[in-house]
Parts: sequence; structure tokens; C-alpha cells
Amino acid sequence: MVYEKIDRRSFDTIVRWPNESQALINKIELKDSAYRKWLEIHLLERFNYHCTDDLDVFYNSSKAVTSNGLLRNVSRHEKDDRPGNWNKSKYRLGWDNKESIKFLQDEKYKLEGTCNQLSRKLENIAPTIKSIEERKTVVVLISNVKSYNEIYWQQHAEKIQTLTAQIEELKKSSDKYETICLQLDSVNQELKIKREKKEDVASSLKSSKRELDEKNKRKLNIQYDGLKEEGVLSIGKYVSDEKIRSANPNNFDQLEIFKKEVAASLRIKQGNLSQTVSNKEFDTIGYINAFIHPDAKILREFPDWSGDVMNIEANLKSLEELEDLHKAIKNQRLVEHKRRFKEYMDKSMLDALTNFRTWLINEEDKIKEVIEELNIPLRKITFNKHPDTYLQLECRTTKEQEIKLFKEQLSATIPNALEFATQKDDTYREGVFHKIKALITDLQQEEAWRKKVTDVRNWLTFSAREFSVNEHKPGQFHDNTASYSGGQKAQFTYAILGAAIAHQFGVFQPGKQHKSLRFITVDEAFSKLDPEKSQFLMEFCAQLNLQILIVTPLDKINIAEPFINAVHFVEIKNKSNSIVYNLTMDEYYEKKAEFQQLAENIE
Repeated sequence: MVYEKIDRRSFDTIVRWPNESQALINKIELKDSAYRKWLEIHLLERFNYHCTDDLDVFYNSSKAVTSNGLLRNVSRHEKDDRPGNWNKSKYRLGWDNKESIKFLQDEKYKLEGTCNQLSRKLENIAPTIKSIEERKTVVVLISNVKSYNEIYWQQHAEKIQTLTAQIEELKKSSDKYETICLQLDSVNQELKIKREKKEDVASSLKSSKRELDEKNKRKLNIQYDGLKEEGVLSIGKYVSDEKIRSANPNNFDQLEIFKKEVAASLRIKQGNLSQTVSNKEFDTIGYINAFIHPDAKILREFPDWSGDVMNIEANLKSLEELEDLHKAIKNQRLVEHKRRFKEYMDKSMLDALTNFRTWLINEEDKIKEVIEELNIPLRKITFNKHPDTYLQLECRTTKEQEIKLFKEQLSATIPNALEFATQKDDTYREGVFHKIKALITDLQQEEAWRKKVTDVRNWLTFSAREFSVNEHKPGQFHDNTASYSGGQKAQFTYAILGAAIAHQFGVFQPGKQHKSLRFITVDEAFSKLDPEKSQFLMEFCAQLNLQILIVTPLDKINIAEPFINAVHFVEIKNKSNSIVYNLTMDEYYEKKAEFQQLAENIE
């Protein structure tokens, strides 16, 4: 694959685009795209060839190519005649591969036709081939005959017939021959009986000798004299445990059976033990490999790991090196790590956890302090009328189980300082460490839970209570605004937000009123409020002595008219230009009807 970086800026070239129809680049159709200009320039600079089979034109052109692949580039001529280089299956231009697919399909159909023709020819000559194979066998047999006498059987038949006739004539010519034949048969019969007796005696002798040899061999194999008492007890225990049936042999045959049973039991036991050993070796090699090549997390945490195991291979021969490494870690590095861990636990971890818990508690106290501070300006803000009331915020520790368990877990991880300092048992410190690790792991793995339990605002539940302005008696209690209307929710929002503004800028603090900035902007202030709540908003801003900029449609401005000192009316002309009219209230009242008519026309 070759990748070209395309510069999409304008391209310039000093090469002129040829007009000849035989120019190679005029035979290529280019699509319109962001890369066309770049492609045209590269075709002009690299492939500005003249296509011709006329050698005079070929030699008079600086760049030319013939239909059989001869290339000319100024003084360089090149031709590649390797088989298949100009095959159409390798080179084909176009916007898609339809023509290539059609060409390959045509080639396939041609080859299939040729294959079918050859198959038919092969079927036609198959009988001839079979006949030739059969003749070949006969020819091979004939070629093995060296002379005619080997196949001339008639002469042997004639000789056999002549000898048979001579034997018959001898039998008829004398009685002595018949007598001799009878005596010979009698002697052969007696000789046969003697031979059978001899064979029986020889067989019995051979069997006795073999039995004697076996008994002597068994005696030699028994080495009972060198067996000690411990060995006898071990053999007895093994025979008893394995429940060998022929445990008390009385002769050599029974002893042989006993031996075979013990040998079979030992083979089974040895096979099981060998399999167990093989499994242990395989597991051990796997553990060694896992130790040499740990996962990326361990390598990131311990950068020196690879250096320590660099010369260790994943086989059983490395056990000795691993044992030496284990001793070094246990007797040297582990001691140092324990010392560093103790220092880290004493100086860093516990301090960090204690500071973390203290910070959370302080944040909780800050929230309670801020609520007390917000209640001061809230007493001066009228919340409801008839009778007049004001709000006071309240907070209580939440009863939610997740928060409660987190606070208990956090406290449990921080041990008593005196006990931790005087405790010498490593098990105690390890227990403290595991508690800390469990807490940190939970905080790292469960992000949603971490955000919830470490947000101190979730440690408290907030509510509000109304008090009468005159008698300061408690009234309606508000712990949830879910069932309230949008206007009621906005009333709570304005009251508490106003108290926050008053607290932050010292609205009610003596000596700070003239120094505080009290300018706010409210966009579409009355769009979702009923007239009563809208009236509350304007009176609320007046109580805080705020300078307010209200952005509202003309049909809602009547709510704000009693509280504002100026109007800035915006008119859009020709849907392109905006004009702002800055008016005093007197000027506004004079042009109010005109503005109202203008607004209705725009609608």
C-alpha cells in the first residue's frame, strides 16, 4: 500500500496539458473531486506518455509507450517480457471492478470448456489405456523367460510317462520287489513308533529341565536375606493397604502370582504418581512463567520487576534461582519494605486518613454554620403575607444507610493513636492496613458510591419552617417541594437565593450597604409565574434594595411598572436592524399604546 499526502491548496505546474488524442492521460477519465487537480498534475508530470506502435513516432517522442509494453522515457528504454505481466487480469482501470469481474468470468468459462474437452478425450482413451495395462502384465511375465526349455513342458511329461512305465514292468517281472516293499513298510512303521517314543521322552526331559531352570531362576531372584525388619514391615503394610489377595504364598507358583499382583499394583501407583508429578511440574512452570511475565498493572507498580527476573527461565531448572531470590526478598528486601511500610503507615497513611475525616467533618460544620448565617437575612425577608411570615432553614443528620455505613467504615480505619503507637504485634498493624485498603478499594472502584458518600451535602437533610413575623411562632413545615407548583418552588428559590445574596454582599450589615453591588438581571421573569408570585418577586427585590434589569415581553411589563424607573424598548426593523428606545417612566406611559400596537403588528 502506498499513501500520498494530498495538499488541498491550489496547484501550479509548468507542464502543458497535451491535446493529442494518443496522449495516455487523455485516455483516462477523471471524476470531479477535491483531489482531481492534484491527480491531473501528477499524471502530467509522471505519465505524460504518447501511445503509439509507430517506431518513428516512438523514437521522436520524449515519453512513449507501445501496445506490447515498450516504454521510452527520454534516453531510457524499458520492456518487461515476464510471462503474465501484461495480462488483463492484473491491470484494469475504471470506477469499479465490473469489467474485471466480467473478464475473470470469461476466462473461467474458457478454462471450464477446455477442461471439459480434455475430460471427454480422457474418457475416450480410457479403454485403450486399460487394455495396454493388461498387456503390460503379460509382457513382463514373458520377458522373465530366459530360454525355451523353461516353457517346453511336453518333454518333461514324456519323461515322467516313460519312467512310470518302466516301474510297472519291474513290478510285474519279479516277486522279490513286492517282498522288499512289504518289509520296508514294516520297518518304517516300527521306526515311526520308536521316533514318537523318542520325541515324548525328549519333550518330557525338556519340560523337566525348563521347570528346573525356572525354579533356580526364581530362587536367584528372591533376595530375602538382605531385607531388614523395617522393609518387612513396610512390605506387610503395603500388602495390607493394597489388599493383595495372594498375600501368603506356599509355593513358587503362588509366589509368582503374588509377585505379579504386587508389580501390577506398583505400576498403577507409579503411573498415578507420575501423572501427579507431571501435573505439578506443569503447574509449577505456569507459576514461574506468570511470575516472570506478570500483567501490565504489576509492571507499572513495580518498574524494577523485569530486571530482577531477567535471567530466570520458565522451567524447573530455575527453581534454585527462584529460591535464592525468595531468600533475598524475605531476608533483605522484605525487612526493608516492612520498615518503610511501618513509617508510611505511621507518618503518611494515618495522617492522611485523619485529615480526610477531619476535613469532611469540618465541611459538614461549615454547612451548618452557613445555614445559621443564612437564617439571619431570612428573618428580614417576608415570605408569605396575611399573616406575614419568614423562613428559617433547618438541617439534620441523614438516616440513609449508605452514608451511615461509610462514616462507620471511615472511623473504623483510624485506630487509637496511643494503641497504634505502643502495639508491637505486626498482625495488629496488618489488620489496620487491610481496613484502609478495603476502604480505598471501594472508593476507587465504585465511582457513583464515592461521589455520593464523600459529598458532605448528602450527610444532611434540609428543610424549612415558617415563623410569624410578629410573634416568631413556628408555623408550616416544608421538607419536600416535590408536590408544590412551579410558582411555589420559585418562591422558595427567590427567598433562599436572596438570603444568600444578602449574606454574601452584606445587604443587612451596618456600614456595608453603600459599598455592595446589588445589580441583577432576570430574563423572562414572569413567564411561568402567576401574578401573585410575580408580585412577590418584585417586592422581594425591593426588600433587598436590589437594582434589577428585567427582560420581559410587553404584555408582562405591567407587573414590573410599579417597581421600575426606566424602560428600554427594543424594536426590530426589517428583520435585520434593532433599535433601542431609552425612556423614562413618563415617556413610557405616553408611548405605551403606540408600543402595544407595534407589538401586536409584529405578532
